[in-house]
Amino acid sequence: MRPVLPNRGVATVKSVLSGDTVVLLGRATSTDTKAPEVVFTFERVTAPRTASKGNDNKDEPGAFPAREWLRKTCVGKSVCFETRKQGATAGDRVYGLLFISPSNGDGKQLNLAVEAVRLGHATPKTIGASNDGESQENDGGDGETDPAVEYQNLLNNAYEEAKA
Repeated sequence: MRPVLPNRGVATVKSVLSGDTVVLLGRATSTDTKAPEVVFTFERVTAPRTASKGNDNKDEPGAFPAREWLRKTCVGKSVCFETRKQGATAGDRVYGLLFISPSNGDGKQLNLAVEAVRLGHATPKTIGASNDGESQENDGGDGETDPAVEYQNLLNNAYEEAKA
C-alpha cells in the first residue's frame, strides 16, 4: 500500500473534526485533479469526543472548547507535519505530529498536540510512571535521547503543567 503522506511536509488545515484530529489539504498534482485530503490525528494524545451516533449524539465534557481552540489556532493555516503511522495498520487515518508557527514570529514551531495537553484540551494516552525530569537514553549508547521518549516526556510535562 502506498503511503498517503510523506514522512515530513507542509499542508493546509482544511477543517477540525475534534480536539485531536484535523483534515489536511495537500496540493493538487495537476490543474484537473482535486487536492488530496487526509484525516490526521495527533499521536499519543486523546481529546474529548464530539457528538456522534456512537456516543448517543452527546459531546463529552470539554469536547467543544477543545475543537474550537484547535479550529481557531490552525484552520486555513499552513502547518508542518511529521507522520508516524499510516497505511494498513492505521485505517484511514494518519497519525503524527503537527507544528505551526506562532503569530509572535519568534521562529519556534509549536507542537499542537503538546499545546493542547498544556491547555487542558487533551490528555496523553499513556502517562509515564517516572516523570522526574531525567531523560531516558536509547539503547544505542550514543548519548542521544530517543525521539519517542522525548515526545512522551513533553506530553507528560505539559499534562503536569495543566493539572497545576
